[in-house]
Amino acid sequence: MRQAVFILIVMAGLGGGRAARAETVDRAPASSEAARLIAETSGLSMEESLPQIAPVLMRASVLLPGDSENEDGGTQANRSVTLLTARDKFGQEWFYAYTDEAELLKVFPEGARYVEMNFRDFLTTAESKPGIGGIFINSGSDDSYPIPKTFFSRLKQLANH
Repeated sequence: MRQAVFILIVMAGLGGGRAARAETVDRAPASSEAARLIAETSGLSMEESLPQIAPVLMRASVLLPGDSENEDGGTQANRSVTLLTARDKFGQEWFYAYTDEAELLKVFPEGARYVEMNFRDFLTTAESKPGIGGIFINSGSDDSYPIPKTFFSRLKQLANH
């Protein structure tokens, strides 16, 4: 996996943590709902599934493998965050996001540092990265959900209706 560094400017809901730690982190109910909808629509095309998933996903928080300067896990504006990315077989770089720690641990069974972010803010961050192929949600699951960058504007459009 590669790393991409971003400076996040005053983004609410930005927290951090480490998977498999003893304390629990309260997740937005929309994250569980998004995971459920992704599983339920796994056999559908992007055009068919996105209208169902978009409104919930845009309210959800996601876990992003990476690291931040703020080691205490609290919220801090204007901090640098390093997010992991990986290239697909076509050489396209993708971001990875997970709806909960269980999904994250499927890919990183030994645990991993992560940053928690509202999906809507993360989408804005992903859009701003030149050459990004998209966002892969729950990549370790049978019900993973890749969202190519070409669908980002449609995702935002559907979420606003």
